[in-house]
Amino acid sequence: MFVRKKIILIFIVIAMMLSCNSGKKINSEKSQKVKIANNINIKTISIKESRKMIKDRIDDKNFVLLDIRTPKEFNEFHIDKAINIDYYNRNFKNELEKLDKSRDYLIYCRSAHRSKAGLKIMKELGFKSVVDMDGGITKWLKNR
Repeated sequence: MFVRKKIILIFIVIAMMLSCNSGKKINSEKSQKVKIANNINIKTISIKESRKMIKDRIDDKNFVLLDIRTPKEFNEFHIDKAINIDYYNRNFKNELEKLDKSRDYLIYCRSAHRSKAGLKIMKELGFKSVVDMDGGITKWLKNR
């Protein structure tokens, strides 16, 4: 009788462990790059993929190219048709709030540090689709 109760208890524990892990996706750093949670598409893409996306979608009204560098950096060089919202501006989050969260965004900065942080903020604000250009404008200019 005691052995039977132990076996039943073991099965219950195993079943609970399996049910806790079901539905979780394994996220490895190497295969990563794409994270989907709560129907939010957040990912980082290469310069090559960024160029293709811009070429294919720049005239699409549901696509926004977002440069989050300072206005000075933006005026020195920016990708054609990009809009500028300064990450360092104290109103950065408020400016993002004004954007249409249902559109698709390609975000970039100088070297991808600010855009990674901007990506998190955009996710928190409820943006549905944000793509980060890996390496930022620095890498973009090196790979012309």
